[in-house]
Amino acid sequence: MASPPKKRGVPANLAIASAAACGAVTFSNPMEVVKTRLQLQGELQKSSGFEKQYRGLTHATYKIFRFEGLRGIQRGLTLAYPYTVLMNGTRFGLYEHTKTFLSRSSGLPPTNPAVGLVSAATCGVVGSIIANPFYIAKTRLQSYSPHAAVGLHQHAYAGGWSALTSIYRENGIRGFFQGTKAACIRMTVASPTQIVSYEITKRQLLSYGMADDVRLHLVASLIAGAMLAVALNPFDVVTTRLYNQQIEVGKPPIYLGWIDCFVKTFRVEGFVGMYKGLFPHYVRLAPHTILLFVFLEQFRKLADRHGFY
Repeated sequence: MASPPKKRGVPANLAIASAAACGAVTFSNPMEVVKTRLQLQGELQKSSGFEKQYRGLTHATYKIFRFEGLRGIQRGLTLAYPYTVLMNGTRFGLYEHTKTFLSRSSGLPPTNPAVGLVSAATCGVVGSIIANPFYIAKTRLQSYSPHAAVGLHQHAYAGGWSALTSIYRENGIRGFFQGTKAACIRMTVASPTQIVSYEITKRQLLSYGMADDVRLHLVASLIAGAMLAVALNPFDVVTTRLYNQQIEVGKPPIYLGWIDCFVKTFRVEGFVGMYKGLFPHYVRLAPHTILLFVFLEQFRKLADRHGFY
């Protein structure tokens, strides 16, 4: 009688998820830079009241690369790696274990959408909290441009270490967790949307007789990426602005919190303001989601083949 397949432990799943996330972010980081700048452009200004530095995805990509070079278009990559290890390594590394625990506790099958949604949201919130210091520093690095300033604040950090030490020097440990509530809400939306939509699409495609190979992973990832971009963008705009704002002692912040930022942005910029940077956001998320899940699936198969449990 054949023995049941051995289940991977937490360390193995964390390592696999972290490796997959780092592979994906290497290619998707340029679109994160473009998306960040488009979301900050015209911050709290009517659409007719400012001169656009970037006219869209193509123009922004061209202008950043022309004036800032490869270093500019890949700005923040050194912080993107630890961020994605802590965020996506945690999300995907703990997801199956959390889902198994909730399934046993509730009596519901692991394939139940509610189990997946709660598990993904929980892992997303945990990842958001521990990765927040790197995300806030990364956002500020990516928003800065010596040639085409956008947003209400510009942070001229020399690099990743400079960003982290400057934030600590100015605001202490508390500075690393600025915008954490918004980040947690953002991932409460993003994590279930991405993971569960991928799982449901994958199961549906398998039921149609599609082979469990790279082609299936590509199609499922593409659909998950589209759903994620639409659901996430308003929360991403709010998070980006909260992370980019400068907190000065004795001066009230522009945004008092995520609700205040949401209200102010919508009041001044309207629905369009909440969906600033949607296309580059999708252009980043679609390949990132594809690469993330393809790397994840392939690394899992590789781990099974070599007995990495």
